[in-house]
Amino acid sequence: MEWLINLQEAPDDKVLRRRFTAWYQENAEHRHAWEEANATWNALGELNPMQPLVAEVASVADLHPYQRHMPRIISLAATLILSIVLYYPVKQWFTTDYFTGTGESQKIQLKDGSTIWLGAESAIKVNYQANARTVELLNGEAYFSVHPDSSRPFRVITTMADTTVLGTEFNVNLIANTINVAVDRGRVAVTAHNSSQLLRHSLTAGNWLRLDETGNAEWGNSSAEPAGVWRSGKLFVNNRPVGEVLDEVRRYYHGAIMLTDNSFASHRLTGMYNLQTPEDALQAIAQVQNLQLIQITPWIILLSPS
Repeated sequence: MEWLINLQEAPDDKVLRRRFTAWYQENAEHRHAWEEANATWNALGELNPMQPLVAEVASVADLHPYQRHMPRIISLAATLILSIVLYYPVKQWFTTDYFTGTGESQKIQLKDGSTIWLGAESAIKVNYQANARTVELLNGEAYFSVHPDSSRPFRVITTMADTTVLGTEFNVNLIANTINVAVDRGRVAVTAHNSSQLLRHSLTAGNWLRLDETGNAEWGNSSAEPAGVWRSGKLFVNNRPVGEVLDEVRRYYHGAIMLTDNSFASHRLTGMYNLQTPEDALQAIAQVQNLQLIQITPWIILLSPS
């Protein structure tokens, strides 16, 4: 990473390029380190695009001490974190009734006696009227314990689907391009917005439904993945894509988590992970998926094939 930063700062410095080339050709360990640094930079490409490097062959020279470039590395990390913060839908913070930050949760008591547990990096809007109760989940995850009121149905709306109940307990998780609904008690009706095959699906206690943006649906019994278990600081997943699970962990990690090989994102994963220590959760995921966890800075974790 040190060489990458140096070369980006002085792309026309021929002496620096010759020194880099000599270092690169010295042994296989140096070449492997360079490949990992490039993989990291490519993973950050959407946040901080950089131009490719072209090395020139020349003589060997000593490396600079790591400490000399620490301010620049810190600056890079700060830029990355700022980009992540800007990527998160900050505008929602000014238009929502309740929201949480990274690693935070909130218990909300509504005026009708219903209760909402709001997960990390989540946001909702509440709209109660004489004949209806509506909560819009704008981002993240929420668990609902709904007070029965037959005259005012309770609806949770998202960009992908609406969930309607009279009185029940259920969990709704809106992550990436997927919505997950799981029922603990009672019955809910899920109506998809963009589905030609599934317009309305009824779920009872113990059922779950996963719906993607194209309308493709999976459903089953949630005994394998209890609804709302995240409230105890645990992430329990059953046969879910690695990319989706990493999105869950990102909501609890103060920094960036990069997967350098996107082919792993579609791999399936089952297990229980501790959201209170997201680094340990990532290490467990990496071990099962034959990935290597590399902590570039205290704010950047890289997962790459072993």
